[in-house]
Amino acid sequence: MREKEFVTRPSWTVDILVELEGRRLVVEYDGEYWHAPDAKRLVDERKTLDLLAAGYAVVRLRENNLPPLSLEHPRLVQRRVLAAAPRTNELMGEVEAWLTAAAAAAMP
Repeated sequence: MREKEFVTRPSWTVDILVELEGRRLVVEYDGEYWHAPDAKRLVDERKTLDLLAAGYAVVRLRENNLPPLSLEHPRLVQRRVLAAAPRTNELMGEVEAWLTAAAAAAMP
């Protein structure tokens, strides 16, 4: 994907992109093996900042013992997921509640 607001790179590839009722949501799954090195953590942070600058809501699913990125933003949520016990329904319920609350807060 390409956005004029991206400053780190001209384009990014995302795991999942959802567009619903004019809102855009990116879901990134950060596997522990690939995302543990410091260099990859820096890339994850820069990618997230670019996505947020372009107006996306971002969900980062951090596998096993990966710590959350050192970012906070109203359109960013980070959740720990366990590869051996993913609890998918519960996690998607949390994401849905977060999106619903964010939409309600944005209304005039």
